[in-house]
Amino acid sequence: MPWWAAAYAIVLGGLSASGLIDDLRDGRSRMYLLTGTLSTVFSLSMVVAYWTAPVAQALGLWVAGMLVYAIGWDTWSTALDLRSIDHDPELSDEERGLYGRFGVVFSAAVLAPAYGCGLLLLLERGGV
Repeated sequence: MPWWAAAYAIVLGGLSASGLIDDLRDGRSRMYLLTGTLSTVFSLSMVVAYWTAPVAQALGLWVAGMLVYAIGWDTWSTALDLRSIDHDPELSDEERGLYGRFGVVFSAAVLAPAYGCGLLLLLERGGV
């Protein structure tokens, strides 16, 4: 695995851990925390598998389910986060819009490489 892919995995793991701490502070349920953690594990696994043939072989076509789960969870949880911003009395309408747009763009930019690794794994293995 190239150094920059390892660095990306570390950054993704760190951002996910930060998000988990934030979710704990917000009082999210254990199920919510577990499903979010599972999405992170799947995303990190796809990155590692793309660069590590034995991991890719071990995961096989499970990558398809992992990819669908990660995209689905991340989309749903981002929508929930955006709804919670709408009800924050400390934010102006302008700030809500700015945070919402920035949050979506930032999430997409951070997660796209992991999804890309998963998709490329499927394409290379003939799973798509």
